[in-house]
Amino acid sequence: MEEFGSLEGYEKNRYWSIRLPRSKFLITGSNWLYRLFWKILTLIMLIPLFLVAKYYGKRLKSNYEEDEGKDSTGPYRYFSEIYPGCVYSPFVKGYELELFKNCDMEPPILEIGMGDGYLSSLIFKSKKTKLNYGSDLIYGTIKSAIQYDHCENHVVMDAVEIPFPDNFLGTVVMNNLMHHLHDRSVALREVLRVLKNGGRFIFTDNTIGWGIFTWDQMLLRRLKLQRLADFILNFKLKLFAQRLLTDNDYYDKRSEEGGYKINRKVNFVSKSTMYLSSLFEFLNLKTGQPTRKEMVVWMNLFGLRKNIDAYLDDIIKNCCAKDREQTLKEGYAFQFFEVEKMGAKGPEEKPGGRSIPYVCPKCKKDLARNTNSFFCNYCNLEYPIADGIPILLSYQNKLREFNSYIKKKEKEEGEKFVT
Repeated sequence: MEEFGSLEGYEKNRYWSIRLPRSKFLITGSNWLYRLFWKILTLIMLIPLFLVAKYYGKRLKSNYEEDEGKDSTGPYRYFSEIYPGCVYSPFVKGYELELFKNCDMEPPILEIGMGDGYLSSLIFKSKKTKLNYGSDLIYGTIKSAIQYDHCENHVVMDAVEIPFPDNFLGTVVMNNLMHHLHDRSVALREVLRVLKNGGRFIFTDNTIGWGIFTWDQMLLRRLKLQRLADFILNFKLKLFAQRLLTDNDYYDKRSEEGGYKINRKVNFVSKSTMYLSSLFEFLNLKTGQPTRKEMVVWMNLFGLRKNIDAYLDDIIKNCCAKDREQTLKEGYAFQFFEVEKMGAKGPEEKPGGRSIPYVCPKCKKDLARNTNSFFCNYCNLEYPIADGIPILLSYQNKLREFNSYIKKKEKEEGEKFVT
């Protein structure tokens, strides 16, 4: 088995990101009861959070050696204000930032799954270049990404039906998305199709370590409660729409078979780092999202924010210093790849050679442009343009409440730091 987890019914549900109609208690709603619930629960968890941060901060402070004059947590600090009291997102996103910004990217550049655009903007602003096409499956997150002004064109699209012509792009970037796709091999073929010969696909993916290296899974498996651990992991993956790789050589095999050559591969987030990351996610009552506002209020109100930040700095410095060595000994939760499409480079397409860069995501034929939409004459499908953003999904008519959602989001300002 190469993958663990199920994404049944992905097509009708994926567009809505992760909808939790039966688990509304997991999010902070506008209802006063929800707000009161989270205020009480975060207050209860504040003291354990502080004590655990203090314990690991002091314990790990002496376990790393930092080069004189070099700050190993530089990338982490871009995320410290968004995720106070956390290890997971600051460490992972900081690591990803360093990996991506050190890659050569030939235009045109497409990013698939840019999310709210914050990490994406840090990558491309560090390279002092513009992202040519930024995409996401969710219209609301694209609206959020526009605020960073680092991308020339935004489009709503699906990674398994890329609406660009063959041999069109110089680079495709995809961060933290592959594990949400129902079929990785389809995405690999689609990226190969749209890349020019010599073009690069730069991406990350999650391995089974993301699921089994968490504190709760390690505890249950140590207690020999294997069935319960598997049940909880399956529920978690279904809830967060993920399918994890169990074969660490999956992309090595697929690259050889599928027309890519691997230029660079990095394994990161060791078992130890993932354990610490998951523990602080639990103490913050979240999974990947920015730190809850209620928790931040309590940190500041009781004067603990400064101390917690200092302890987390020491923890993350240790993770930065030890992670690469630990991945070799313990295993890892994430993989980074930079692969290249094999074949002799063809002639460059002249700028402005296509009046419309997009094609129909279903049949890959050229689209016609109307005032507020694109139209495919072959499939007889119309693709709306909402607030200047094309929505190029062949299955949009199957999505529940699609039109009302788009109209609602058109009127709203983009939020910051949307997960």
